Amino acid sequence: MIYNFLRVKFIYLLVLFSCKSFELEELDYPLLNTSKIKIMPLGDSITQGIHINSKNIGYRRDLYNLLKSNGYQIDLVGSMHDGSVSDFDKDHEGHGGYRADQIRDSVYYWLSLNPPDIILLHVGTNDISQKETAYNVSLEIDQILDQIDLFELDNDYRIKVIVAKIINHFDYQENVRALNNYISRNVEDRFKDGDYIFLADFYSSLNDKKYFLDNVHPNESGYKVMAETWASKI
Repeated sequence: MIYNFLRVKFIYLLVLFSCKSFELEELDYPLLNTSKIKIMPLGDSITQGIHINSKNIGYRRDLYNLLKSNGYQIDLVGSMHDGSVSDFDKDHEGHGGYRADQIRDSVYYWLSLNPPDIILLHVGTNDISQKETAYNVSLEIDQILDQIDLFELDNDYRIKVIVAKIINHFDYQENVRALNNYISRNVEDRFKDGDYIFLADFYSSLNDKKYFLDNVHPNESGYKVMAETWASKI
């Protein structure tokens, strides 16, 4: 009888999960805060964090301190080291001026140097600035994700990837919206195929000029919003 009960319950749950429509933003599983988490901030100058009183800290310092205050043990990883203050881990993979194709061509190597538990990927702004089509940029971002998958396969390693719907670029708003629509669909498709991948919506949380230093880069308040948005997904 117990066997039959469990069998019926299993079938019920299987049907329930197969029919349920999931929002990617809500399907995140916070990591236990009992071990050190290696996080790789990956992207361009927005990840590097330029333009805040020349400190070059971006969202990374706020994110580091926010996660630590919540009890997490954090190790930011990457081959780059930026930040004129000493109260946080400065490692990252934010490469100023890089397009998605340039990150695609190097990401496997960067992962081999510093394998992370989590990747925070915000990329596409420079491509949009250089008038690349949203569709082509989305293909290159998908190829970045392919390279991450290949690294995982080659090394029997599992990485949680959080992909950004990128912040607005006020000179190319229509292209940014189009790119973010492609990103959302690509992440959803990969999630359904079993990838450990999630979406962080910066377009919605950071779509007001009061958060920007110029039409591209966040100001200090904007970077705080970015940190809070990333933290909500970790």
